[in-house]
Amino acid sequence: MKKLFYIILFFTFYSFSFSQNDMDYRLRAGISIGGTAPLNIPQEIRKLEGYQPSLIPSIEFNAHYPLDKNWGIISGLRLEYKGMHTTANVKQWYVTMNVSRGDNPGEVKGYFTGTVELNSVNGYITIPLLLSYDLGTHWRFGAGGFGAVAIDRNFTGEASDGDLYDLMSHQYVESASFDFSNEVRHFDFGAQLSADWRITEKIAVSAQFAFSLTPLFNKDFHNVAYNLYNIYGNIGAAYVF
Repeated sequence: MKKLFYIILFFTFYSFSFSQNDMDYRLRAGISIGGTAPLNIPQEIRKLEGYQPSLIPSIEFNAHYPLDKNWGIISGLRLEYKGMHTTANVKQWYVTMNVSRGDNPGEVKGYFTGTVELNSVNGYITIPLLLSYDLGTHWRFGAGGFGAVAIDRNFTGEASDGDLYDLMSHQYVESASFDFSNEVRHFDFGAQLSADWRITEKIAVSAQFAFSLTPLFNKDFHNVAYNLYNIYGNIGAAYVF
């Protein structure tokens, strides 16, 4: 799969390098804001207590290939991190965790009711492929999809002040931790929208919205009873070559 990724990357830029001279290239930096979340609020989550995005900068180099006066194709390469920290009250949330303080320390699994803190920070190398439309000389809109390879996978959390139940027992959990990082998928695919406003000949500001169509975790992972998806916007600025 890695060889396929590099082949696609090579031919993407190879095709652009021999295209017409009225192409433009943009080097873009931005900040991702959003969440790794279910499509709707599951019954296990009773209340969301707090949310904090991981404001890690992204960088992208893209090229625009014009098809005619208004329409074109955008593709490139983006290095980005998508992350957040959330705190929630949960009820009967199935989990495997390491209890450090509670009735019975050690690794346990069962249905937890209490407070959960989640930390998700995942890094990707992303290739977008968008159909673009230029509205006048200042605005450029894009719609299409993206494919991404995970280069850094992190999904950890802490559970506290709650009760853990299984079929045979019940115990109080004062503090526990869990780590699902190895279960994060290596690949991510989805849809993307973008809008760029060219302020000057060389400077543009832009906004992107990317929605993953593949769940965050591997399909054989069942410690989270519902699917999570990367749903993030990105605000940034670009230099036009």
